[in-house]
Amino acid sequence: MFSFPGDNFRITSTLFFANNASGGGGGLLADSGSVATLDQCRFERNVAATQGGALFSAGNLTLTASDCVDNSAGDGGAVSVLLTLPHQAVEVRGTSFVNNSAGRGAVVYVEEAFSIESTVPGTGPLVELSELWFEGNTARAGGSIMYWDPLEMTATTNLPTCINCTDDVAAAGNIAAYAS
Repeated sequence: MFSFPGDNFRITSTLFFANNASGGGGGLLADSGSVATLDQCRFERNVAATQGGALFSAGNLTLTASDCVDNSAGDGGAVSVLLTLPHQAVEVRGTSFVNNSAGRGAVVYVEEAFSIESTVPGTGPLVELSELWFEGNTARAGGSIMYWDPLEMTATTNLPTCINCTDDVAAAGNIAAYAS
């Protein structure tokens, strides 16, 4: 599924199964400036060549009470978020992530794509991750959650329950933040 820039949509109780994308968003791509609300959805066996095996968002995203199983991508095996606006909000709550894989960020990969000079300090994007279950997710780098260039981002992450989650960079663990 693809949304156009600025779309506002809500999807509930939907299965996204065995989809493939040559770019980002194997199951769902929410374009820049969109507002995507997903509740009680299941993303299973979706593949993206670049980012977001299950879903890729470049707008506001709320993902609740959902399951992401066996998805894969270059970055963000399940979810990849490109923060394109200073006041962008991303919330992932009450969701399970099982057997997802990626080069970086097996479960969630978050990257900022705007200049720090364009924001007022303290007004950057908000990323909130809570009540999450991780099991069997693998990444070559960045652990389960990876923040790339989190210069003005406020991230609230209640530590997820992690079972058998691995990455090849032992120091990264389950949550990693990198600046370019």
